Amino acid sequence: MQTQHKRQFQVLNNNIRCFEGRIEGSLVRQVNSNRHHRLLPLNHADEAGSMEAVNDAQLSNLPRDLISLWREYQFGLNGRKAARVFTVAERNANRKIKQKFYRRGQVWECMKRQIHRGLTPEQAALELHAIYGNKASVSRIIELLIKDKQRYKDRGGYHPNLSV
Repeated sequence: MQTQHKRQFQVLNNNIRCFEGRIEGSLVRQVNSNRHHRLLPLNHADEAGSMEAVNDAQLSNLPRDLISLWREYQFGLNGRKAARVFTVAERNANRKIKQKFYRRGQVWECMKRQIHRGLTPEQAALELHAIYGNKASVSRIIELLIKDKQRYKDRGGYHPNLSV
């Protein structure tokens, strides 16, 4: 009975973590298949049914578009922790994660800047595609943002069309 209550509280906490008290969080598609990533048995020697949350500070492998990249930053994808709340230790856990976070951070900072100007995330993504190419992949946009950081140092590191 007690293990059943623990399990129910874990499910409840996972659901609360997904929503984060935001409207957009409630619109995230709830995937049943990601539960095995979130909950793993502690030890077979422990009492049956005891569960522990797994470190969910991970970035997705291949974001398909800028909007999913933004959602990963703001809310997290597939029940993972939002990238904006990663600790320094989680961001720098290994070289691969550190590089992913740095490269995606270029898009996140640019989108935050556009949203601060009053655009929606969708409008900000469309503006980035208008500047860097409608058919440009997420990786290509990241590469171009990094190049622009060097090219337009005197303008804050952003393409002139992205200036306020």
